[in-house]
Amino acid sequence: FLVRSSSLDPSLTLPFTVPTVTSLTALLRQGEGLIANPQHVILVLGALQSLPLDHLSPTVYNASFLAIHEALFAIIKCHRQVISKAAPSFLNVFYRLVASIMQEGRQRGDTDSGVDSDVYLQCSRLTERMYSHIAATPESFTALPAFMVAQYVTELQKVTLRPDVKLHLTEGIYCIMDLCMEQDIKFLRAGLHTGVREVFNELHSNYIHYHKTQRQGEDKYTV
Repeated sequence: FLVRSSSLDPSLTLPFTVPTVTSLTALLRQGEGLIANPQHVILVLGALQSLPLDHLSPTVYNASFLAIHEALFAIIKCHRQVISKAAPSFLNVFYRLVASIMQEGRQRGDTDSGVDSDVYLQCSRLTERMYSHIAATPESFTALPAFMVAQYVTELQKVTLRPDVKLHLTEGIYCIMDLCMEQDIKFLRAGLHTGVREVFNELHSNYIHYHKTQRQGEDKYTV
């Protein structure tokens, strides 16, 4: 209730909303022993949907992004039984982070350097990390990799990302593409609109050429 209510007033984000989410995260980290009812965790996911991520200063944006990310991280690490039941709700919150960093991390000319730039680069690293955590729990997201890739390329078509931000987001979505089966790729090629399909085809081509080949080589080396 506190998170939802305070999110209505952006001026409260830094002094009140973010610390409240941080407190929720501290409780979530206690795991199932403290929060035994999955519905309570799902309520937290609903509250995270309300945090503002648009039209914020870099300082406030960074605090909001980090608070949401850490709450999601606590849920995926400490409440696996919730993820298996509420994966779409979890991904809806994460998608807000992905869409927002793609907007904030777009090329802007002279403002692509400095302290503010570092904020968005850090957030793109966290996004890559969360993609890798999602990929590490595939049993909870079995039917959703193609959906996540579709969301990503749809957003990617709208912006021209800074190269450093794009690098981390690309590495992150490659982790999700590792989960895609051949029928997922066919589904994406058939279902995406023309412009988005072109973005996907380029992404998939680079994935095959750079990521998958390298990963298979590493697998051979490991064996």
